[in-house]
Amino acid sequence: MNHDPIISRLSQGINDGVFPSAELLVAQKGKVILHTCAGHLPPKHKFDLASLTKPLATATLSMLLTQQKCLHLTDPVQNFYPTNNLMDVSLKRLLNHTSGLIDCVPFFQQWDTKDPPHYKARRQHVLKKIGNDNTLKQHGHHVAYGDLGYVLMGAILEQVALAPLDQLFSRLIAQPLKLLEDVFFVPLDQPPRIEKHCFVPTEFSQHRQRIIQGEVMDDNAYALGGVCGHAGLFGNARGVHAILNELRDASLGKSKIFEEQTFKIFCAPPHNRNWTERFFTAGFDTPTKNISQSGTLFSKDTIGHLGFSGTSFWWDLTRDFWIILLTNRTMPERDNVRIKTFRPPLHDLIITSLKLV
Repeated sequence: MNHDPIISRLSQGINDGVFPSAELLVAQKGKVILHTCAGHLPPKHKFDLASLTKPLATATLSMLLTQQKCLHLTDPVQNFYPTNNLMDVSLKRLLNHTSGLIDCVPFFQQWDTKDPPHYKARRQHVLKKIGNDNTLKQHGHHVAYGDLGYVLMGAILEQVALAPLDQLFSRLIAQPLKLLEDVFFVPLDQPPRIEKHCFVPTEFSQHRQRIIQGEVMDDNAYALGGVCGHAGLFGNARGVHAILNELRDASLGKSKIFEEQTFKIFCAPPHNRNWTERFFTAGFDTPTKNISQSGTLFSKDTIGHLGFSGTSFWWDLTRDFWIILLTNRTMPERDNVRIKTFRPPLHDLIITSLKLV
């Protein structure tokens, strides 16, 4: 296997201004076959994983609470929160982005960054808006990717389990997998668990008027205390790899925490799906043919996700390999979208160079 073209391409991404730093991990049959970094990364570095929070935290916790019979995918949202505009919406529709909710609302703009952060009151306000403001539900039941369903799903998990999302993740996912130092939330109302310089900076925020480092980049998640169902998770490639490996074990019926049937229900895409249309499982994105950020060589039996900060993973279930790419492409400006043209051919290069297909 020749790693040189891949490492060279990653370095070229820095030279071309795609991102200041990156971490790449490739695994086949659960074993790491390539793990490399580029750019200036601090020791024990942690990236803002952004929307990778959705599959790696919110979906996995939903899996575990479903196994424990605390909730069911068919449960209506109204069983957990009073709602006027989500009466016909199940938990599954929140997870697979078919709830009809619009993609995002800049709730954070109504609070001055200098105001005392009353996170609990803010969260109650946002959840009430999501559940009852009919201007936020416009899409019927076709796929419309967004954050609002996961904000609500994260709150439902907290209500059911009687614990904050960050504590649930630590206790049910990170601790059993020995990942407490690799993947975690960073609540804004608690002392940081690691020093600020260990976090990879994500951007210069126009809203907060400072470089964002060691606090969640997503402005809504920040306004709500740093821990949400759609964003707030920090980590490294080792941590992402370990969670995917545990899910792989679940697919083989040998996971310590996930049941095989739970994996099938939440993660596996239907084999007969039309992959010219966008499709989400109950937690994971899938490639859309010819336009996917995964490139052109992943099979249709692939799941993964993107994060706004420049993070991603794609897992080919049939060929049994995954590619994890973590970057801070938004540093210093989130308007830098060069990664959209960089990432797909990088994936193709990795797959051909390492002979994964």
